[in-house]
Amino acid sequence: MINSIKRTIRNTSTNHLKFQRYAGLVSVVSIAVLILSIFGVFDINWYLAFFMYFMYWCVGVSISYHRYISHRSFEFRNKFFEYFCLFFGVAAGQGDPLRWAAVHRHHHLHSDTDEDPHGPHKGWISYFLSDAYGDINLILKDRRVKSKLNLFLFKYYFLCLIAWWTFLYILGGWWLVMSISIVPIGMYLVGVNATVQITHKYGYRNFDVKDEARNTWWVNLFSFGEGWHNNHHAKPRKYTFTEKWWEFDLGGFIIKHFLMERRRNG
Repeated sequence: MINSIKRTIRNTSTNHLKFQRYAGLVSVVSIAVLILSIFGVFDINWYLAFFMYFMYWCVGVSISYHRYISHRSFEFRNKFFEYFCLFFGVAAGQGDPLRWAAVHRHHHLHSDTDEDPHGPHKGWISYFLSDAYGDINLILKDRRVKSKLNLFLFKYYFLCLIAWWTFLYILGGWWLVMSISIVPIGMYLVGVNATVQITHKYGYRNFDVKDEARNTWWVNLFSFGEGWHNNHHAKPRKYTFTEKWWEFDLGGFIIKHFLMERRRNG
């Protein structure tokens, strides 16, 4: 079983360049549609777009991909909550959870060095084109390769994303696809890129960590707690990024009061 999983990942890893190309295409299309929608070329529902922006980033990426899968900082109360949050991570257009977690762990290991896959030194364009994914050893860097669901998503991620877009198109045409998926993905990409750029350059530090991660309070207005970046880099295994009473972390609040089975210190 284990050898079969490793063989699957090894074979699929040879297609990193293809994955990057698809991921970059999703990013470019999403950013372009977002810009055109801002200028009124596409008439979308901005209420839906902002709501899905929250669901994709806070619930899907920050809670599921980041805190649960990458850092294993908490356990879900049940499988429903786990799959519910994972769904929005997959729908966020950021790749499958195994790749995402591998890249993020690599970021923590090599933060603010030349090996950092998405540090601020890479610039804005690099992040949009998803060029970090081709350099990460998924077998060595990820310890959840035994998950059949994550392995399935690793192999068929873009087919799942296309299936989601197809479902939305059947329900409401391109208007719904853009309002619920493409524009919110573009919003997320701009927001997370800004978070990476800002929180490694500006703000204060509660902890003397080895990198330049900083806490930038106003970044949390659009990142749902991810602005407390210095706190997170100092204690990556904590489910919440709050250290001082006034450092409110919406993602951590949701985990504590609605999703978490038990607390893990770290």
